[in-house]
Amino acid sequence: MNVRATIGYPLGITPKSKAWYFWVPRHDRVVRSASVKFDKTTFFPGPTKPGAVLSTIQVTNIADNLMVKEINRQDAVITSLNSSHNMNDILLTSYKEALKLREAENWKMAIAEEIKSMEDEKVLMKVPLSQVLKSTKRDDIWSTSFDETFAPTPTFATLQLLLAISFKHQWPLKTFDVKVAFLHSYIDMPVYIWPPKGLETGKYTILQLKKSLYVTKQAARCWWMHLTEILKDIGFTANEEDASSYSYKSELGNALLWIHVDNSALKASSNKLLSHIALQLSLKLNIK
Repeated sequence: MNVRATIGYPLGITPKSKAWYFWVPRHDRVVRSASVKFDKTTFFPGPTKPGAVLSTIQVTNIADNLMVKEINRQDAVITSLNSSHNMNDILLTSYKEALKLREAENWKMAIAEEIKSMEDEKVLMKVPLSQVLKSTKRDDIWSTSFDETFAPTPTFATLQLLLAISFKHQWPLKTFDVKVAFLHSYIDMPVYIWPPKGLETGKYTILQLKKSLYVTKQAARCWWMHLTEILKDIGFTANEEDASSYSYKSELGNALLWIHVDNSALKASSNKLLSHIALQLSLKLNIK
């Protein structure tokens, strides 16, 4: 451990920045810090009952096998590309380069599809440049507005636990993706952009972002906050220790949700409940 470091016990995630709250016994107070190294070798013992959960080895193997297969698949794709292409030859740097390729029509179709997705989700709004120049002012507050980019990501330990619970109780499982996830959430402050090549807006006209894009720094946070509100309306409660996993309990039964940005694994105590939750999500999000 670094000589300047001290030991603290995590209490939770700060709501407006990429940091955690810790209780530090040495100073007998709660501190906030983003410079953290977690001890992954020490496990706290707890009471267990025979047959309450699967063995640690069996649970670990379930998730590890899934991860190994996915990693091997991705490595195979990269190896194939490296052996047959020079990556510098296939990576484009501009719209102009794309239009020079023999696949230019495919690029145009892909661009049109992305623009349509933005139009369907009402992501962009055309505004006169003169209006923006008159009204724009700096509202950012240093150390507050600039830091509001944090969005939690789930742990594989939580996924292992959820798999163990669903496997033990034979719960049905459903996975789903949210299409153009970041385009669902409204951005938290005015952001203006110059129209990209391929999108005609008219002279002296720029675009205002109404919703977040993947290139904006706060996009992940805006999406996480938007998703959390949707899940709360449906009846889910966020896990205090892992804010990207959620639990659900009602007269229909129990359900567990693990979500990594836009990829999710949903487990429910019955097929009826699984279908009910999937329907509720599809009414609020573009899932596939």
